[in-house]
Amino acid sequence: MRSVTDRAVYSKVVVCAGRETARLARSVGLSLPVRLAAHVRLTFDVKAAAPARVACLQDSSGVFGEIGVYATPLPGNSSYSVGLSDTVGVRDDGTFIDPAAIRSLDERAREYVTRALPGLHPEPRDFLHCWVTDLPWSEDGVAVWEAGSVLFVAGHNLFKQAPALGRALARAATGGGLRAELTPEARLGEAQS
Repeated sequence: MRSVTDRAVYSKVVVCAGRETARLARSVGLSLPVRLAAHVRLTFDVKAAAPARVACLQDSSGVFGEIGVYATPLPGNSSYSVGLSDTVGVRDDGTFIDPAAIRSLDERAREYVTRALPGLHPEPRDFLHCWVTDLPWSEDGVAVWEAGSVLFVAGHNLFKQAPALGRALARAATGGGLRAELTPEARLGEAQS
C-alpha cells in the first residue's frame, strides 16, 4: 500500500472509505456499483427547558407535508436533529448534480419543523450534510469485494452493522475467509420475495 508519505506491505487490507471506496477499488481493477447521493440533517434548539425524556421520531404519515422524516434528540435533550429521507444526486467527484436540490431539502425540513414540531425554534442551529453510498439491490445493502489481499466494503449506514461487520472483516483479514453472505453475489439487504 502507498500513501502520500509512505509505502508499506500488509498481508491483508480492509478498505471502508465511504464515498471514496469505489474510487479506490478502481485502482485495482474493480468496479463497485455504489450509487452516490447526499442528504441533510438540521439541528434545531428546543424553545423551553430541555425535557428529561424525548422520543425519537419517524414520520411517514404525510400529515405535515412530508413522508420519510426522522428525528432524534441530541445529548442533553436541548436540541433535536431532523432530516428527510429524500436524497439528492451527486457526481463521482462529490459535487451536487443540482445544487438547488440540497437547499430545497433544507427548506422542507425547516417547514416541517414549523408545522409539526412547534416546541423547536424554527431556525436551524447546525446543518449536517451526509453522504449516501447505497448499492443497486437495496438502500440498506452491504457487500465486500475482494481483489487479491484487499477487501473493499460498500453500502449505506454501515455503522449500524459495525459490531457484526467488524468481526466478520477481522476474521477475513486474519485468514478465516470472507463469509458467503457478505459477497456481492449474496446481495445482503435485498428484500426477499
